[in-house]
Amino acid sequence: MAPQKALELIGNSLTSQYERWHPKARYKCQLDPTLEAVKKLCTTCRSFAKSERVLFHYNGHGVPYPTSNGNIWVYNKLSNMVCIEANS
Repeated sequence: MAPQKALELIGNSLTSQYERWHPKARYKCQLDPTLEAVKKLCTTCRSFAKSERVLFHYNGHGVPYPTSNGNIWVYNKLSNMVCIEANS
């Protein structure tokens, strides 16, 4: 199976599982996003959620584990690893 197809299959599977647990919630799947895409998604989700919770499912395959402060690692457009601070 092609890597992109496998990634889409995993994303669709996770989305359908979450939809079974909470069918009224909104879901947005970002497959292998860049730093800019993650920041935009977080900002958009936060503005739609207002004072409600936002669940962020992060599978950091191929990057270091999140830090004890909650910072996560993603790749930028140049495929360099970048750390996103939890409070940014």
